[in-house]
Amino acid sequence: MGTRSFGRRALACAVLGACAASAQATRFDRGLVVDAREAVQLDPGDVVGTSAASAVALRVGARATVDADHVTIVNDGESTPNRRAYGVAVLDGGDISLIDSRVAARAPSGVGLHAQHGASIALERTDVTVASLGAGLTLDGTSRATLSDSAVRAPHDGYAIDTRVRGGGAATVAVASSSLSGRVVSGESGLRLDASDSRLVGDMARDAAGVLDVTLVRSHWQGAAQRLSSVRLERSDWVVEGNSQVDAIALRDASRVVFARRDNAFATLRARTWSGEGESTVLLHTRLDGGGPLRKQATDRLLVSGDASGRTVVHVENAGGAGASTAGRRAANGAADGISIVQVGGNAAPDTFVLAGDHVVVGPWRYELNGFAPDVSDPAQRLVDGEGGFWDFRLQSARVDERGLRAHPATRSVGRRTRNALAPQVPAYLAMAHAVLGYAQTSADALERAAYDAPREPSLRVQAFGADVAYRSTLSFDEFGIAYRRRDRGLQFGGDAIAKRSGRAWLRVGAVVTLGTSHVVPKDVDGPASMRLDARGVALLAGVVTDGGWRASASYGMTHYRASVASPARGETLSRHRANGTLATLSAAYPWQPGTRLILEPRVGATWQRLRLNGAVDRDTIRIGATRAERLGGRVGARLSLPYRPEGRVLSTWTPFLEARYDAARDAGARATVGGERFPTGTAAGAWTAEAGTRAELWSHTSAHVVVSRRLRTGRGGEEGLTAQAGVAITF
Repeated sequence: MGTRSFGRRALACAVLGACAASAQATRFDRGLVVDAREAVQLDPGDVVGTSAASAVALRVGARATVDADHVTIVNDGESTPNRRAYGVAVLDGGDISLIDSRVAARAPSGVGLHAQHGASIALERTDVTVASLGAGLTLDGTSRATLSDSAVRAPHDGYAIDTRVRGGGAATVAVASSSLSGRVVSGESGLRLDASDSRLVGDMARDAAGVLDVTLVRSHWQGAAQRLSSVRLERSDWVVEGNSQVDAIALRDASRVVFARRDNAFATLRARTWSGEGESTVLLHTRLDGGGPLRKQATDRLLVSGDASGRTVVHVENAGGAGASTAGRRAANGAADGISIVQVGGNAAPDTFVLAGDHVVVGPWRYELNGFAPDVSDPAQRLVDGEGGFWDFRLQSARVDERGLRAHPATRSVGRRTRNALAPQVPAYLAMAHAVLGYAQTSADALERAAYDAPREPSLRVQAFGADVAYRSTLSFDEFGIAYRRRDRGLQFGGDAIAKRSGRAWLRVGAVVTLGTSHVVPKDVDGPASMRLDARGVALLAGVVTDGGWRASASYGMTHYRASVASPARGETLSRHRANGTLATLSAAYPWQPGTRLILEPRVGATWQRLRLNGAVDRDTIRIGATRAERLGGRVGARLSLPYRPEGRVLSTWTPFLEARYDAARDAGARATVGGERFPTGTAAGAWTAEAGTRAELWSHTSAHVVVSRRLRTGRGGEEGLTAQAGVAITF
């Protein structure tokens, strides 16, 4: 094999060791032909070009070799689909290696590089560009190409790689850390395309009998597929840009198949076999509504005519649906209800396809993915190729029974009373107003007790209070009655601005600051969730005690709330949701002494509350409407106390007491709007309360009190639980 160099260099080194400078680069304006069996090296800066019609800028003959670094190869000549112009043509076992170079075919239908009859192309840090209808690389079934840190750019109607030539076999193209723009197509000559750490943009199609096998490793491909032999993804993404068809699809190591989002248009991916391993996923778009008949379903779909193996996680993004119940007439989902997103004609398992996050939230509703086996799937819903039974994986609104059990729809083995399942955080939203009013009542009760036991002289007071309450909704389960447990904790700091005697009565006026929290946990029928309330309030307090024993007190306060809601399945869905409440109380009591020391005090009281919850949108885009609610409550009861005056320097008086009362309340505006749906919410109800406590005079200026109460609901709904408080007052 002869070797030629087109360098024009002077003597490499002088006798004294000095290096000579390189000569100017050469332009080959009429192209360049490398004869058979020759080895040619082009110098950096060389330009090889031609403007002749249907010509070749650089022709590499049989078993010839060309090595080039920093060169430019351009074909400006006219080209037609039948008589094409080539930047580079490598023939009959020849090979070319280009480094840091550029190849361009500027005329429509031109070809950047062509290889045939066992030829090879190696590109490193090289750009290949072609014009409309052109092809960056064309190869026959015996040739190969490797690209490293290179780019092939063809317009949307052009081809990055084209093997539609006669001869059979399969060309191999290995792409590493490179990019391909333009379509990839195979013909009678097949193509095996291996890409690693690369980006490919453009459709791929198998146009004849030759194979088209695509393997992507840590790579990204965006485009549609037509009749591909196989697609294998390893830690890679495929963005499906339209209806596609592949014989065999295999996903490994967290690979993803993502259906591109298109306005009012959906795509179907058909495969003969499917394999998903290593937390691989499919992301598709669905209009989440009632579904049902095929004509009413709007969704991307995966249809596998053969077997599906492994475990694939399906992510579903809502494409404009408002959510709805998919359940049929019997209030349970069947094989024809909901939306079919994956069908498998061969072997599969119930967990071959599973829904990411267990469910999809749309508005307040929750959709789940249910797999119907071949013996129960509906033939009228079949879209997958073939006949007979098939696996049908359908999105359906979840239903729960009173125990929170969700059974597979095909078994219909749910509880006696069912309803549509809510997103896990929604019960907290429905219970929010009632829970805030309940906490406010606990705080007001603590304030009223402190006012009742306050000394007549001016004083500074501090007390802590807490409550553990269980609420059972006044609504039935299928009316979305939400039961919850609430734990209230708070501190109150108060003092008197005015405390003086007026005639036969003592008048006291002061202010109280309350800092509190409340933790609310709805019953986890729809999934576990919790809510935290942070409260900051201030109230004005007034009291009168007459010499005849009459006691009366009143308060008016405002509280600012911040609510946060979270669930294990969705994380924190709502943060720092704001609300403002107003509360006024009025109470009166008169002591009656039936014996020497025993004191019986009948008592009455009234409470009025108003709450305003702001609107918000949570992290699942569930819109929570602004809420206004009011509560009017009343109580009647009696306290029985027995004062003691022991002899001692520390304890001068202590008075244990027992109290029983009945509380009644009525709510107005007890509704919540969540995700555009209006829900009735539970209201307050009657309850009996029993209290036990004591008040003690310590030293000459200090008093303390402790109270524990037990509340029992009287009907099927309402609150019950324990409440406690303890406080100290210092007179001055």
